[in-house]
Amino acid sequence: MKKIIFLAIIAVIVSSCSSLKVTYNMDTSLDFSKYKTYSYYGWDSTSTQISPHYRQAIEFAFAEELSKRGLKYDPSGNGDIVISLFLAIDVDKATRTYNNYYGGGPYGFYQPTWGWGYGYGYGYGHPYAYGGVTYEEYNYYTGTLVCDVFDRRTKKLAWQGVVSKAIYPEDKGKNISKVIARLMLKFPIEPIE
Repeated sequence: MKKIIFLAIIAVIVSSCSSLKVTYNMDTSLDFSKYKTYSYYGWDSTSTQISPHYRQAIEFAFAEELSKRGLKYDPSGNGDIVISLFLAIDVDKATRTYNNYYGGGPYGFYQPTWGWGYGYGYGYGHPYAYGGVTYEEYNYYTGTLVCDVFDRRTKKLAWQGVVSKAIYPEDKGKNISKVIARLMLKFPIEPIE
């Protein structure tokens, strides 16, 4: 029983992260240990579809991750690295399918392993005729956040992280810090213990 509960918990954890995709790229010729401060360049002008509340939450999550790595925020814009953020939200369609396996049987239901015969359900007339399949089409959103980190002195792209995730209305931004933490796992400056 404990094994089944453990496997169920693992399945929930894995499925909750399954829609999260992370990629990154970096300039390997740079010495990231020389960076001590950061500034924000700001949001890309096309990222207007996100509310100021969510922008602030994303910036706060980045600030937490960068401070774990010993980087200090420079509000003057003269940080060693400059961070630019871009967010795109796409609307996609998906289909849910519901199967009604309760077709025939003595009381209007049938299961292939029971073999009770015919009844008055949707599958009346044949023991393998299932009740029906219902299709439902719905919209969902996919958010893609791009974090570009530039070397302020050379103005070259030092690191880029991209995270893409399905967004559901019930999330209400609760997972922003977890998503940013996942993105920053591949940042070349390790957290200070």
